[in-house]
Amino acid sequence: MRNDLYWMWLTLKSSVNAGTAAALLDRFGQAEEIYKNKNYSDIQGIGKEALEQLADKSLDAAEKIAERIDEIGGYILTIEDEDYPMLLRNISDPPYVLYAKGRKLDWKRRFAVGVVGTRKCTDYGIAAAERISGDLAGAGATIVSGMARGIDAAAARAAIKSGGETVAVLGSGLDVIYPREHEELYEKITKHGAVMTEFPPGTQPLRSNFPRRNRIIAGMSYGVLIAQAPKKSGALITASLALENGRDVFAVPGSIFDPHQEGANILIRSGAKAVLSADDIISEYPYLHIAPVKNGAEEAETAGHSETVSSETAAPERGPDPIQREFTDDDKKKLTEGLDQNETAVVMRLFEGSAHIDELSRELGLSAAETGTALIMLEMRGIVKNTGGNVFTLNAGQDMR
Repeated sequence: MRNDLYWMWLTLKSSVNAGTAAALLDRFGQAEEIYKNKNYSDIQGIGKEALEQLADKSLDAAEKIAERIDEIGGYILTIEDEDYPMLLRNISDPPYVLYAKGRKLDWKRRFAVGVVGTRKCTDYGIAAAERISGDLAGAGATIVSGMARGIDAAAARAAIKSGGETVAVLGSGLDVIYPREHEELYEKITKHGAVMTEFPPGTQPLRSNFPRRNRIIAGMSYGVLIAQAPKKSGALITASLALENGRDVFAVPGSIFDPHQEGANILIRSGAKAVLSADDIISEYPYLHIAPVKNGAEEAETAGHSETVSSETAAPERGPDPIQREFTDDDKKKLTEGLDQNETAVVMRLFEGSAHIDELSRELGLSAAETGTALIMLEMRGIVKNTGGNVFTLNAGQDMR
């Protein structure tokens, strides 16, 4: 039995809200175990309608969705899959299922930046979105947007033109392209990245879907850039969701006399970083060592194939890390003996390579205080060391005998 069918079965239960689903997973661990269980009455806060829906064990709806996704050439990701966006797992309300079309991306190796803004943008907003998004994508970042009219579309097109990578998150089903005039852009995005949504096929672009779409854009990104937004804009909802989940917020400043810029200017006044170029964003993440794409923009445009930008070149690269090769499995076991849960999580992550303290917090879902405390204790034991700029690595000189 396909494991994703159980996850779809769970998410299709309309009365099982995010809190109930989280409680079920906390109790049973996996969707399959929830499906196999017949008694949920001891789950705190679960309602009568949710209990009735969970009693229905039919997988027919899930199987039909899987067939439809196959028909349109897509694929399904669940929160337990390796290809699921790494940062997205750590938000307060992660989507348990994502329907996608395009490349399967290695999210452990991607520096994603959300770029959003108003649909009713000016030439200034378009130019700012194109310049910054194009430069970010050319430098190796993955541009994440909502494929909406205006700023979102400009950001995606600029990423593609630069030879980079882009991801669009929809507020509709994978087979419902909205707005309709973006059908060509949709197809281009699938060749230069991926289109994703948590909504099953056939879902129409209802107004209530877009705030949920926005939380995914913010959740899978290290930071979100508001390229242009008036005082009342859906882009500001994305900025708010980014802050709630510990993501960085950037904004392009504009004229104080332009109402199209009022929202972005207010964000800057409230603490968002003012951005004039892609370097203003990249400089915030020195520990990611972002690798520029190798292929030129003209080659990317004329080729038009998914192979144009390989996942290896589009991904943020770390330098070679000899630490991984210097510790045996026995060493790893000894290093984690006697550590608490947070300390163990940090050490296990550092076996993959060095990491900045902020990166550790985001990847492990720990608060800054929890990560800092774990690192201090590990430094005192001589297990890790700070190589400068709060970038930590395992101590290769640790005596394991």
